[in-house]
Amino acid sequence: MASFKDTDPTLGFLTRKDADVMLPRPTRKITDPTELADYCLRKRKEFEDQIRRERTLEVDHRNPTLWRNYAEAEMKNKFINHARNVWDRAVTLLPRKRYWQRYIYLWINYALYEELDAGDMERARDVYRKCLQTTPHKKFSFAKIWLLAAGFEIRLLNLEGAREILGTAIGKSPKDKIFKKYIEIELNLGNFYRCRKLYEKYLHWFPENCYAWTKYAELEKSLCETERARTAPSYSSD
Repeated sequence: MASFKDTDPTLGFLTRKDADVMLPRPTRKITDPTELADYCLRKRKEFEDQIRRERTLEVDHRNPTLWRNYAEAEMKNKFINHARNVWDRAVTLLPRKRYWQRYIYLWINYALYEELDAGDMERARDVYRKCLQTTPHKKFSFAKIWLLAAGFEIRLLNLEGAREILGTAIGKSPKDKIFKKYIEIELNLGNFYRCRKLYEKYLHWFPENCYAWTKYAELEKSLCETERARTAPSYSSD
């Protein structure tokens, strides 16, 4: 049986020899022997920590928790490019069935890292897009990732982008939480016609949802659509 190292050579496992060869030079010239020795010792320790993390990943390389801890350690040390490398490698390893929800949280943490820590909005958008493309929505779908992706676009004032994401979510994996949030967004914007259409879709997918019927009737009543408000609840009893 092939080892994990053999089947995935891109992981880049390091050895002590690699650490010696790859030891980076300081950004400023160090002439004091003691200071130079301390610098080398500190950098070698960083590499040793990296080696240990890599070897741990070899034991159960699809465990999302291990990858997250690894990436967060790189983020803490401000190694932005290496953190990205770890995230990229982590999200390409499709998980076992029981790990799917934790796997999605890897993507979420990656996207939040790009947005909040690295400040790279295009990378963050790309992370959300790749996650939504990778997830097998017919087998497993997570409302949270759709809502976070839409929320990201709203923070960038890209309302049409958010609508596109939420509309796709309803088409691929209609969920109660997605309908509620989408309606809340449109209601806050005063787009009552869109709210009405969303309630109609909501009730198409969840015809026995008392909450949806009640809220739909309340909307029509608030718009002085008395007849609609009166008849909407009656549909639920058909």
